Amino acid sequence: MSRNRSQDGIQETLKLLRTISGLVQEDVADYLGIARSTYTYYETGKTSPSIYMLYELAKLYNVTIDVFFNHDFQENAQEYAKQQRKSRRIVGAPQKLGDLTKEEKNIVLKMRKERQRRI
Repeated sequence: MSRNRSQDGIQETLKLLRTISGLVQEDVADYLGIARSTYTYYETGKTSPSIYMLYELAKLYNVTIDVFFNHDFQENAQEYAKQQRKSRRIVGAPQKLGDLTKEEKNIVLKMRKERQRRI
């Protein structure tokens, strides 16, 4: 199967959003309820995430699903990162999810998932 620009853009965007958010692949995989290796395949382009998975990822990162198909996003990622940092800034609190312990990350991811189910 040959890859196209959209696939390359999706995998780059996945990695970019994850790193900006301070997450590791295992954190994202846990949130999605999939194996870390499956998520790794998404980022490397070995397989492509389904529309449902892209929807779940968009919820995790608080973006719209079109971000994964928008090549301008990669160019404007610094602005996104700045907005993410501002929205999470609380005095005395970790500045990014990556600053939390693994247990704290899992709690946050479970809470987000539960909140999204109620919406």
